Amino acid sequence: MCFRLVATQENTEVTIFMQKIANNSKEFLHQCYRYQSIGICNAIKSRITLNNVIESRDD
Repeated sequence: MCFRLVATQENTEVTIFMQKIANNSKEFLHQCYRYQSIGICNAIKSRITLNNVIESRDD
């Protein structure tokens, strides 16, 4: 999937984005890296319990 998020869009879309990846650690890590340049990574980190992501990692 390709997520397009821009600063002018409402937080609702960011929340949906986070919900889609919250249970998929690899997708989380990929999207976090992909969007870190526009601040989405930080937005996700501030809203998701990272311990849950780390515990579910299977790399």
